[in-house]
Formats: sequence, structure tokens, C-alpha cells
Amino acid sequence: MKPLSDWSAILHTIRTTSVLSASAAAILLSACGGGGGGDSGSSSGSGNNNTSQTSQPALGISKLELAQTHVIPAAGLSWQTKDAPQMLIAGQRDTLLLVRFAQTDVSAPVAEIWNGQQLLGKLTLNPPLQLPPSEGADSPYASDTWSVTVPAAMISPGMRVRFIAGNYSVSSDNPVAVGPDTDLTVQILPFVLFGATEANTGLNFSQERLLNLDSTLQKEGAATFPASRTVFSNHPVGMFQSDFLVIPPNNNQPARVATSKSDIQDTGFLVGIVNDLLYRINIASGDAGLNKLSYASVIAVDNTSTNSNKLSWIGNGVSLVGSGSGTGGNSIGFLLHEGGHGMGLGHSAGESLENPAYYPYQRGSLKGSAWAYNDARKQLRSPLMPKTAPDFNGCAAKGYVSDDGQRCYRMDPMDHADDGFDPSYRFSIYSDYNAARIQRWIAERVKIDNSSPTKLAAWDKTTQKWLPYTPKTEQSGAWGLNGNLPVTLQTPMAQIALTYSNAGTAGASRFYPPVIAVANASETIDPTNPAQLAKIYPYNLNGQTPPYTWYCHGSGCDFTVRVSFSDGSQQYRVLQGGFRQMSAPETYRAEAKNPNSRDSFEMWALNVPAPANSKVVRLELLDTPKVWSMSSAQIRSAPVLISATY
Repeated sequence: MKPLSDWSAILHTIRTTSVLSASAAAILLSACGGGGGGDSGSSSGSGNNNTSQTSQPALGISKLELAQTHVIPAAGLSWQTKDAPQMLIAGQRDTLLLVRFAQTDVSAPVAEIWNGQQLLGKLTLNPPLQLPPSEGADSPYASDTWSVTVPAAMISPGMRVRFIAGNYSVSSDNPVAVGPDTDLTVQILPFVLFGATEANTGLNFSQERLLNLDSTLQKEGAATFPASRTVFSNHPVGMFQSDFLVIPPNNNQPARVATSKSDIQDTGFLVGIVNDLLYRINIASGDAGLNKLSYASVIAVDNTSTNSNKLSWIGNGVSLVGSGSGTGGNSIGFLLHEGGHGMGLGHSAGESLENPAYYPYQRGSLKGSAWAYNDARKQLRSPLMPKTAPDFNGCAAKGYVSDDGQRCYRMDPMDHADDGFDPSYRFSIYSDYNAARIQRWIAERVKIDNSSPTKLAAWDKTTQKWLPYTPKTEQSGAWGLNGNLPVTLQTPMAQIALTYSNAGTAGASRFYPPVIAVANASETIDPTNPAQLAKIYPYNLNGQTPPYTWYCHGSGCDFTVRVSFSDGSQQYRVLQGGFRQMSAPETYRAEAKNPNSRDSFEMWALNVPAPANSKVVRLELLDTPKVWSMSSAQIRSAPVLISATY
């Protein structure tokens, strides 16, 4: 696989549960080249027949490790780098237990899994010769290590392990540091552009909805991510299909409409536009602060090609670091790299050179990283490149970090999507350090919890429990409402995206084709509802400060979308943002009418509840300047700026 190329917005400091705010104006864009089983019980005693045989020596433990994505000590892993994470095993996930005993003549050892005073189960250990094999028939991880898979139900905070054997008395207790039980949803949203079809691309669009991940590959992928449970799904939008893509003003050129990949020679710029749309879709759906990773896989055709297959190679990617979203080509390598950015990772090679370093291993490699483990494949994976890897021969000359001149270390996916793994795999390995950072990102996100009175939950480090979470609107709504978390769940939604040129550039103002699907939605404002409109009044109102008084201070509230459905009903929604100056919702930017300036162009996405079994028949953008000052009647009769009928 060729190295990835991506444009990544690096924002190391954002690690909150809410979406990255639009106030992060100083974003730095960086580019790079293109079981075991056992009995369970509730006894508070040990259940160990050997405990009374005090004449026997105690079973000694030389080394105790556990493996989910990586083989780590029972106490977890930590680093001394800047903003270093801690890696713990995740709760409620099957875990490989590995133990080396101090004695060499241990007979029939058994692991007892405890939590507090409760014995959860006894697991017979497999002898060293039955240790899971290594990827690519590589050398084994160890020759003297016993192992067993501990079921997910036994993995929780407060866990401890001790061992018994036929010829030794019970070992000492070994506490195991366990983190939260977490969920990660990886949502795939194909952007199918410029009239791409199965016929002119050779692709199976049904499979593209999941990035061509069959059930086996989904299991391999889930084992790669450090959550308790990882699920791959098609985004609620399904597929973003459009014959066109509106290109914002750039390089002192006005906005324009692309109808072929050939209209956008700079693929990095193309994926950047798509990522901007995806980011807005994430906010509209309330996903921006949740434990979800949305990935836009770009499928585009070159309509100038005379070939029957017009598919264009997308060799770039982009992500806003920590945003939960990323965009690139329709491949697993791009997903790992851009998805890694979306979950808070930077470029590993560059981070290793910073002072102080953000990444602890040489040149972005896995030199120094722990062995990995893939539970789906039941294989251990060395940080060294296996001999079966396509890049094994001459690896040092290809830029890999050499070990002894004969073998090389793998590169982290955040350096590039390499060919440093066995061809039977599709997912490469994050370093233990980057996996720990992803683990932290997931744990710090809010999750949907139907048992919570707010339908949301956040991990509480003190109680080590998921507790109900009440969304907060920061800075009086300047960057969105309720932390851009969903307030409406699993409801039929009209999912809408549009662009507008305030300079009147021909063709640059239009709606993308809407989609109706069951989805979530963040809070929006219906300006025809006086109570809702009063919430966004940008000044004191009757001696009171409205709850969302800064909602229109970012760049104005001058536009309203009207959605007409097939049942005859209509919905109105204010669009936050436009062409006003920051903190001056009645004053236009100096370049607001300059067609060559990005300040004259805007794009939005919103989710609007749809009546059951209805369709969108018409979309309209209404001219509602200073909407807070308008009556419902004025809004309903406002001039139509653009419209589309379906």
C-alpha cells in the first residue's frame, strides 16, 4: 500500500466530551505524502483445596500480563511523554491472561478470578506450547508462559487474580487495573460523487456502505480498537450521493461547481470539502460529542475518461484531530489513519521529533511498543515486521526503523498505512501508546444510554461507573447547543445539506439531495415559534439574558430553511452562522460580498424531524436577516433565495 497523504487539523488540547468548537481558529493544518471456560461461584472463600496444605510452598508469579489490543502488565502501561495517556484493559472485554510462574514444575495450574470478595470463576490454564501463535508464523511471544482467555463478564474494576496448582499452595493476590467498559461505533458514510455508479466504478455500493468489511473483517477490526465493544455500521445517511460538489472560493478564485473528479485536480482539496460536510453532518446528528467515529469514504468518477470504468484514485485524506470524523479513500488504511486523527492522534513521526515528544517511539515506528494481540484471529503480533510482510525485504531502504539490519519495526498507522504486516491481515497495528490515546478518547466521550433519565451517560472516574449526563450549553450557545449532543433520538429525520454564496456566484448556492432516515438530531431553533426564537435573542431581553444569547454572535442568524413534506406539513429552522462579524451579529464582514473570499461562502447541515412515511418535496432557503427581530408571519413570507423540488 502506498503511503497515505492527508491534511490533518492538529488540535492536541481538545479532549472534552463536546465537539471541537468553531472557536478553534488557530488550527494547524499539516500535510504528508501521498477460551477458556470455568466454573463460576459466589463464595467469599477461595475454593482452593490446596490452601490448607501449608507445608507446600506458595506458587510464585514471575510475570503477569493481560492482552486485549496489546500485551500489558496487570497494572497497565504509562509513559513520560507530554500529555501521556495510561493504558488499562477495558472492562467487559474478553482478555488473554498470560502468566509466567517462578517455578518450572507447576502441575495443572488454575487461575481464580475475583472481584472484591466474590469468586467469579476458575479457569484452567493452557500450557506454554498452547500459547496463541504469532502473526506470519513468526517466533512465539514466549516459551514459558501459560495462558487462558478470561471471559468479558469477569473483567471489571476491582478485579484480582490468584493461581493454584496441584503441587503448590495458592499464590498471592494480583490486582488488575481495569478501565471503563466502553463502546465505539465506527460509522461509514460513502460520498458517491459526480454520477458514480456500480457500472462505471466496478464497485459494489452495498458493500461500500461498510467499507467492504465482511463479518470476519469486522471482527478483526473490532479487535484492533481498544474499546470493550466496537461496531462497524453504515452511517444513518446511508450514502451521500450527488452529481455535483460545490467548491468554496480558494486561491483568489470564486466558488464553482464540480461535476467530475477532473474538475478538482487537487485531491487533498476535494477530501477537505467532503470532510467539512461530514463535520457539519456530525454536528447536525449530535454525533460530534459521542463515542462515534464517522468516516467518509470518497468514491468519485472522472467523467472525461473514455474508459467504461471511470473510478478515480483518492490518495489523500483529512481529519480534524479529536473531532470524531475523518475523510479519505475507500480503504482500511485511510480509515485507520484519518480515523486515528479523528480520535485524537497526530502524525507519529512528527510527534516523535517534537520537544517534548508527543510520541515516544523512534520516527513514528513501533520500536519500544508492546506486542499486540488480535483476539478475533487468536494471534500475537510482534512490533517487528513479520517475514511474510510485503515490505520485509529491503525494509530499511524503504524507510523503516531497522532492528539489527535484518529486520525492521512496523510503522504506526499514524505515520502511514504500510505493507508491514502479513497479507492475511487487513488491519495494521497501532502502537500501544496510540492505542492508549484512542482508549482515553473513547472513555472521555459521552454515550447514549437508554437507562439514563437524560438518555446520555459519562464515565465517572471517582465511582468508576457510567452516570447520567446532562448536556451543557457552553458560552451561551456560541458554538452550538447542549454540547452538540443529540436531543432527539432514533426518529425519522430529513437530513439536509446546502451551500450559499453571499456574493451571488452562479451555481454555488444549492441544496444537496436530502435523505430521510431514522437518526438522531442536535437541538435546532424553529423561528416561527416565539418561545424558541426568544432563546437566541442576541441582547438582553426585558432585563433578562436569553439562554442562547450568543447563538447569533459567531457570524449571524440571517437564513432560515423551510422543509415541505409530502403530507403537506412544513418545518422551519434557523441556520446558525453566516456572513456577520464575530461578536457583531448586525455587521457584515468586510469580504462578505467578495466572490473570491471564503468569507462570502457558507455551508450547513441540519436534521429536521420528518412525519412518518413522508418525503421531502421541496427545500427553500429564506432570506431572514436578523431573524430574532422578525415575526412568525414575516419569516413565513420571507423571500426565497434558493429552492429545490423533489
